[in-house]
Amino acid sequence: MKAHLTERSVKGLQPKQKNIIVYDEEVVGFGVRITSGGTRAFILTYRIEARERRLTIGAWPDWSVAAAREEAKRLKREIDQGRDPMAERDEARESPNVRQLIDRYLEEHAAKLAKRNRDDQASMLRKLVEPAWGPRKAAEIQPDDVDRLLRRIGGGTPGKRGRKPTPVRANRVGEILRKMFNLAIRWRIRSDNPAAGFARNAEAPRDRYLSSNEIGRLSAALDTHPNRRAADAVRLILLTGARRGEVLCARWDQFDLEAAVWIKPAATTKQRRLHRAPISASAAALPPPRFCARSGCACPKIAHGCFPARPKASRFRTSSGSGKMSGRRPNCPPSVSMICATPSLRCSFRAA
Repeated sequence: MKAHLTERSVKGLQPKQKNIIVYDEEVVGFGVRITSGGTRAFILTYRIEARERRLTIGAWPDWSVAAAREEAKRLKREIDQGRDPMAERDEARESPNVRQLIDRYLEEHAAKLAKRNRDDQASMLRKLVEPAWGPRKAAEIQPDDVDRLLRRIGGGTPGKRGRKPTPVRANRVGEILRKMFNLAIRWRIRSDNPAAGFARNAEAPRDRYLSSNEIGRLSAALDTHPNRRAADAVRLILLTGARRGEVLCARWDQFDLEAAVWIKPAATTKQRRLHRAPISASAAALPPPRFCARSGCACPKIAHGCFPARPKASRFRTSSGSGKMSGRRPNCPPSVSMICATPSLRCSFRAA
């Protein structure tokens, strides 16, 4: 059924028991669909790759006949260029939002990173990015959205001591977003990266080093500290410059004392590569593994002995005015960070 569609003719169409379509005489494929309930909507019927598709343009009277006819002409020009408007609309509707993109990023990419890095990235995405963009389509995020978010993060969040700027944290979020949207391109979620070339904040590198006097006082404090295993771990950090996590995970069988080499497994290094680090004679002279009096077994790890899990910081409290640790679980030595918090070591950094 065909007719010259006008506002009056569309309004005068009467519903039937079934849906009917009245096509326009001017634009091929353009028409109005009337449901049995009397609802009217403009549609465009077209064929692409030997398949007939029917696209809904919009409901009458929200769309006038003239506006719907012009939209139908625009869509037909896209179809002539080989595009499928209905498939593109369905794809956009099914496109993941930012929350789903974050879930996939953490599951497929962040899971391969070191635990500390993975947890830090998950925290930033969940607390800073997801609340702002979560329900939005990942393909809709624009560079100005990224700039606006990073400016807000760099400005800091209100706290007990007021608003403290966090420009470095904004840089880290920008780096994560850049990587996440690069993966979104690979996953065919979008074709460009809105975080590419984001404006970085200036960062002042930390260059605090211990003076010779401070090193001497620290060494003296370690010599007298009651927890020898943790003191040896701190001394190893001092002598090798290794990261705390590398020392906490170090095992005695990783050290070749004859060759004066520390073989760090890839799982414990930041670069995720096997690292053969030479050690000095002072580091090689650290005491060999002690034996656990409770079980009689050789403790494989430097810092934790034969205990499988790292003690939680919340379990350790430094009693005021003493260097003792309170609330410690039985047979569980305090961590290196807790040893460093005791007054006997804190005093080594105070002015003489």
